[in-house]
Amino acid sequence: MGGAGADQKWVVLKYGGTSVASAARWQIIIDEVKRVRQAGERPFVVVSAVSQVTNRINKCIEEALRGVPTDEEGCSYQWVKSTHYTLADDLGLARKQQGMIVVRELLEDLEKKLKGIVLTQEASPKLIARISVFGEALSSQLGLLAIQAADLPCVRLDARRLMTSTETVMQQDSDRYLNANVNPVCDLVVVGEQLKTQDASENCAVITQGFIASTPKGDDCLLGRGGSDTSGALLAALLGAVRLEIWTDVHGLFTSDPRHVNHTRHIRTTNYRVAQELASMGAKVLHPRCLVPVSHFEIPVEVHNTADPLGPCTRITSSKDDSAEEPRIMAVTQRSGQVLINITNLNMWGEAGFLSRVFLPFGELDVSVDLVATSQYAVSLTLDHIPGGVDGDVFARLLDRLKGLGTVTTKLKCAVVSVVGERLRNALTSLAKSLSEALATMPNCKVHLMTQSSEDLNLSWVVDEDQGKELVQGLHDRLFIPLAPDEPVPTEGMLGNAWEALRPSTEAPTGRELRKNWSGSDLTRQASSEQDCQEDSSPDAKNGWSPSNAGCPEAKDAVDSDEDKPKHAKSFAEGYGQ
Repeated sequence: MGGAGADQKWVVLKYGGTSVASAARWQIIIDEVKRVRQAGERPFVVVSAVSQVTNRINKCIEEALRGVPTDEEGCSYQWVKSTHYTLADDLGLARKQQGMIVVRELLEDLEKKLKGIVLTQEASPKLIARISVFGEALSSQLGLLAIQAADLPCVRLDARRLMTSTETVMQQDSDRYLNANVNPVCDLVVVGEQLKTQDASENCAVITQGFIASTPKGDDCLLGRGGSDTSGALLAALLGAVRLEIWTDVHGLFTSDPRHVNHTRHIRTTNYRVAQELASMGAKVLHPRCLVPVSHFEIPVEVHNTADPLGPCTRITSSKDDSAEEPRIMAVTQRSGQVLINITNLNMWGEAGFLSRVFLPFGELDVSVDLVATSQYAVSLTLDHIPGGVDGDVFARLLDRLKGLGTVTTKLKCAVVSVVGERLRNALTSLAKSLSEALATMPNCKVHLMTQSSEDLNLSWVVDEDQGKELVQGLHDRLFIPLAPDEPVPTEGMLGNAWEALRPSTEAPTGRELRKNWSGSDLTRQASSEQDCQEDSSPDAKNGWSPSNAGCPEAKDAVDSDEDKPKHAKSFAEGYGQ
């Protein structure tokens, strides 16, 4: 019987929405499973829902709340059903084979739950989570059959039996079920027990679901922002894996947003902390949460392009040279849709405990603070996560609490532009020159706030949202000199080829493909907004609603964690059956 012994070299392969959306992509996954096995390692595949499926399941709930029957032609449930049967056909799976019965039963169960919503006209966060897990359940079952059809031994484990979320007393149901947290642990006993239930053979491959877990009471929950990537990292920690490979639609991290910035360069290597800073500051190829488990257990991470499996990747490890003094500027990033709050109190100077009173309501209301700057009489900060958005009850209550401490002003449509790197204080002269030159070409650009990371990993400026992209391009042009057309790419060093050179000449990037990798946050949009998702009908998009990565619900395989959260989770939770 195949266990999960400490002597086994587990490699976690995480694939997102577009990476599991076609037979051709599944063939690439199968080839990678073979590669890992041939290297004497054991593959553990983590998959998102098929691209667009989470978004469509989300729409299934909307339609059910409007009374749309599941058998109506053109409804979202019929699309979900057709998409999975079409993929099964493309994979050469017979409808009547044993494994496909599971697919049929999953679809029937999904339909029953949607019919229940039609009758009750309610969809609580708990029910939304129960329905949302069907996307990953279906993709992982089809993936199991595809891998087995390639004569590779494989079993399917339920991620809800492997990961349990944590809860807090003040936690709202919308966060408990739709934006849950799981603490990283290494527990091969749990994995071994689950493998025994599947009669797993020695060294067989394993496939499971990203994005989903269970609550302490055993209910379904979703990991929310960056959930699929975070699942891969948590499972790598659980297994004590030798490596986590995240397979997406890009070759890894780049020096800026290729959608808006010309001549961005590929980042070959970096360490956990800098990668986390890049992710936090706007590089959405990875979510910063996914790096916590792997950094804790020092598990190397590689970010690969599924469409170019032999191409370059970004490798993230614990390597860090604390003795070095030379600065390393790695990227210029932007997060849009940020909220800036200023609290002014002329009695603040010299008053003990004032800052603790300022931050107290943020903690009590579960609102994440990002950047902070203080003076003798004022505190300025930007917000990363507001439950319910700026039009929700939490934000209104927060402002009421803060008004008891001083005069409060807000600015909703801001962008945070950041230079990310290491030992940036040793580069202040060149950074100041680059910033001055960039701002000199932007006479209408006003800097509302400037901060510097205490770890010397970023310098950030808060500007008006409509000025962010131009400032990023201006800084990037001055900090990263483009390679000349005939200039060879250095074979060593941190930076690799340009974004344009890594893409096939016949393949242009779609707006949706790029959106999630480098999309900024948007706290000002409500969960129910679908504008961005109508701009591009390609399957490359990501993630449902969350203030720190609000955008198109399908935008990440780059995109690939794209099936990470029901886009309307918050609006459902607030409007129906809470």
